[in-house]
Amino acid sequence: MGSAPKLTSFEIVKSEQHLVVQLFGQMSPEAAVEFGEETASARMVSTNVIVDCEHAEHLSEAWVDALASLEERIKPAGFQLRLVRVSAEVAKALGESSIGQTFQVSSSLEQALAALTVSKTKSNFDVSFINPFLASTVEVLQTQASTLATPGKIFRRAAGESFLGEIAGVISIVSDRFSGTFVISFPATTYLQILSRMLGEDYTELNAENSDGVGELTNIIFGQAKSVLNKEGHSIQMALPVVLFGPNQQVSQVTKKARLVVPFQTDVGGFAIEIGLA
Repeated sequence: MGSAPKLTSFEIVKSEQHLVVQLFGQMSPEAAVEFGEETASARMVSTNVIVDCEHAEHLSEAWVDALASLEERIKPAGFQLRLVRVSAEVAKALGESSIGQTFQVSSSLEQALAALTVSKTKSNFDVSFINPFLASTVEVLQTQASTLATPGKIFRRAAGESFLGEIAGVISIVSDRFSGTFVISFPATTYLQILSRMLGEDYTELNAENSDGVGELTNIIFGQAKSVLNKEGHSIQMALPVVLFGPNQQVSQVTKKARLVVPFQTDVGGFAIEIGLA
């Protein structure tokens, strides 16, 4: 799978349903830094990860920390990290670390895939539907506003409950098979600082003139997520965002089913996205 093993390195192989990280050799702290940088991308937020340790001779503490960091990033979206084909030497290194002891271990790739399939969330609203929106949100905030957005734990909001925010972008999700809404909502202080980074100017007060920035963000995030979902056969149509702003603005989604909410944290405050399907 991929190129020949290196003395001290790793290889990442992505499929449609999971991602496999192959480890080779001694796995130095320097390689752990490189791994951390390469996996700090949106694609690592939205898939299960299998770490194949067959050719790893040892794991340094830096590597245990790097794998733990990746696991913490994919957990909020309901995904898992599993280690497979762990040697006695690697198992010893994991056992010496309190973090390493928490990793889930399978004896083979087949066993890991079976375990991940069994543990997949069962619901009439497939959690995987939100993953392209989650990944797109992370990427767009990074590219448009140089802001790292870290997703929190996904939770459900009952039908009929309102989404409280001072400014929000709302866009319709329309397909031949379903309809719903996508919402991104910010407190005013968070939005104004993100907008300042986007446009290179200082914004201190929320008003009609600067509110259209949330519409632009909503449109870009929705467009990227729609592209991914349509490749999976969802046939989602183009739509234009609606901007709502003002004190105690409530966004009430038209759906009879529970909605999925993902809270995010940034260095300038929190915000959230929400998806409801009718």
